[in-house]
Amino acid sequence: MARPTVSLTLLFFTLFVSCRPLFEDELPGVRMQAVRIIDGDTFEGLSEGVTYRIRLDAIDAPERGQPFYRRSKEMLGQLCMEAPLRVELLSKDRYGRWIGRVFDRKEQHVNALMISEGMAWHYLKYSSDENLTRLESAARSGRIGLWSDPAPVAPWIYRQEMRKPKTR
Repeated sequence: MARPTVSLTLLFFTLFVSCRPLFEDELPGVRMQAVRIIDGDTFEGLSEGVTYRIRLDAIDAPERGQPFYRRSKEMLGQLCMEAPLRVELLSKDRYGRWIGRVFDRKEQHVNALMISEGMAWHYLKYSSDENLTRLESAARSGRIGLWSDPAPVAPWIYRQEMRKPKTR
């Protein structure tokens, strides 16, 4: 009769080895090149022949028709179009997009940069990250980016207003 501890030890060793990065300095995530910027919080990336639509985690950028929409989209393009990117894929949203934390070639957190540059809101509905809250507060108080607008409207409120039926 085989000793179960040997089998369990072998199982744990196999799992441990298969879950570790190939190189000690390799960080988890998918390496990709941004190929198309959709808007200020979404882009398409290519990795090993597979195209991913990535929605940046914890942020919400201005919608088309809102002030700073174009500048937000351009900022994401500047941050992402310099390959390679590392994207931590977290989950898929109801539209089939991957929700991800994105890091540029210098390992800067792109999601946080969009907030600190005043090009996106910290999306509190989906995130309680205190660092992102601090970055947004600093951008607000410094009137950076969209916070220079006298009355910025959060994208989720803008979308809600756009869905309301128009009355005459």
